[in-house]
Amino acid sequence: MFIIQHKTYGEGKVINKEMKGGDIIITAQFGEDKQCSFAAESFRMGAVKADGTLKAEIDAVIAAKQAAEEERRNAVRVLPVAAPAASSKRHGRIPVRKVTAKGAIQTQYEAYLEAAGYPVFGINGNLSTVPQYSRAVEKVVEREGLSWSQLSNDIANIVQKYDKDGAEEDFGNRGNKTVINALKRFQEFVSD
Repeated sequence: MFIIQHKTYGEGKVINKEMKGGDIIITAQFGEDKQCSFAAESFRMGAVKADGTLKAEIDAVIAAKQAAEEERRNAVRVLPVAAPAASSKRHGRIPVRKVTAKGAIQTQYEAYLEAAGYPVFGINGNLSTVPQYSRAVEKVVEREGLSWSQLSNDIANIVQKYDKDGAEEDFGNRGNKTVINALKRFQEFVSD
């Protein structure tokens, strides 16, 4: 049995350890009523600590993820999107979209959310708050035509725009207010 140490919740007993999508997911029980799952990034950022063989496993996963991230950073792929309808073809070209690796700010934001106790995976194994909030902010970045860095510099105005009585309130309320809540957490992340 492994024990981990969390900044906020203290000492926790590891109740599950699994590999998902090249990441290690550690689920721990803190006391009787708190159960959380953490990805390797939480350990890398120092929000959660482990010892012994568990630490060695996590370190190996982190090293592999960093190597893969470096490889992705050095190669931008261009993938075709769904073929357009016959009537919408322009000059016979198929549109393409760029697929790039996550930037440093997005990765740090996700780690911040994990360290704050937001889950990466739900009990059923589906993606949960951390990736949903990250994707919601990414959609706003795309919608506003900004970079993550530009968004962090103008976050107060963006939050106001997507919040109650703002010009983009309807979009901010999408997904049970996931978008505006994600923007508000991003604002907290930027101000920390």
